[in-house]
Amino acid sequence: MRRLTSIAVRPLVAAVFAAALVCGLAGGTALAASGTAAGQHPTAAAVTTVTWHKLTLRNGWKSSRSASYNVANPSYAVSGGIVYLDGTLKQQIGSNSVFAILPRGARPAHKEFLTVLSGNVGAGVPGTLVIRPNGVMTASSPTGSTRALTGLEAVSFPAAGAHWTSLKLLNGWKSGAAAFRTGGPAYTVRSGIVYLAGSLSGSSGRFATLAKNARPRSRLWISVYNSGGTAGEVVINPSGAIYAYGNVQTALDGVSFPTAAAKLSWHKLALGTGWSSSQSAWQSGDPEYAVAGPIVYLAGSMNFNPASTGSAFFADIPKAARSVHEITRQVYTLQGSTGEVVLTPSFGIASSNPGSNADGYTSLAGIAYPRNS
Repeated sequence: MRRLTSIAVRPLVAAVFAAALVCGLAGGTALAASGTAAGQHPTAAAVTTVTWHKLTLRNGWKSSRSASYNVANPSYAVSGGIVYLDGTLKQQIGSNSVFAILPRGARPAHKEFLTVLSGNVGAGVPGTLVIRPNGVMTASSPTGSTRALTGLEAVSFPAAGAHWTSLKLLNGWKSGAAAFRTGGPAYTVRSGIVYLAGSLSGSSGRFATLAKNARPRSRLWISVYNSGGTAGEVVINPSGAIYAYGNVQTALDGVSFPTAAAKLSWHKLALGTGWSSSQSAWQSGDPEYAVAGPIVYLAGSMNFNPASTGSAFFADIPKAARSVHEITRQVYTLQGSTGEVVLTPSFGIASSNPGSNADGYTSLAGIAYPRNS
């Protein structure tokens, strides 16, 4: 399994994000006017929603929500045994990486390492979110970028009590359970959605094969935690073969995707000028969305033609898949790099630093969030 190789490049302009913030704020203001207090999660009667609970922040950590940044306050919800996180935070004073404690019922069975977006919007870098079985949550990065911004949006994992099936490791890969005090590499399937967990170590390449009931419709490229707080990646084939690219420790925590047999109704995203599907080149699916109950699932991949007159806006988000607040999510981009996808209440933006990474390839695989995020 080879990584994606470079194609033509295009610089991204920071002004795109200023426009996104303005539009996002307008959506939030409209909601507030209709009876929902600004900064709180609405409970729209027209759609199935989850119940959000605000995280109690500590050690100088504060919500990043402001008059010009329409993100949710740091929160959690539990739906169908799956824990969902939302919101963005920053550390204004102090240096303690502990920012909150999840209550019982919203805690994982084992220590989890998740890669999240951190740093400046539009040029974010990988940060590390660690969640322990006692509920303690920490945010850190080698450069301190998590103190400027840490995104919890579209992060999800099964709560303790889930039934896990261990992955049989191949080609010299070893479980990281003992070395890193995590769970061993495993998967579970809930209503057609696969969740991975645990950590492993070994050289880059194939490490396991998923059972037939746990395989995706198309090839997936998903960014994951790698040792030292950097981002690694996993590649999952419709055949069930899973590959990892990183070293020392690769964590599978937070990886989820619908199976090929999942009873979901998929709808293609109408891509903006200059954007096109990467399916034909990489068999990684057309950009699509599906909605099941309160959860929106994105899938597929795309690239941008630098000769076009388009911009970083890759699609208008259909009403059925819109979030209430902005979602900033770290994603896999060209040649093992990371970029970010911003989903406002109206449209989607793809970016990276340099911009050529997101232009060459942006994966939407593994993104899932409640509609009332």
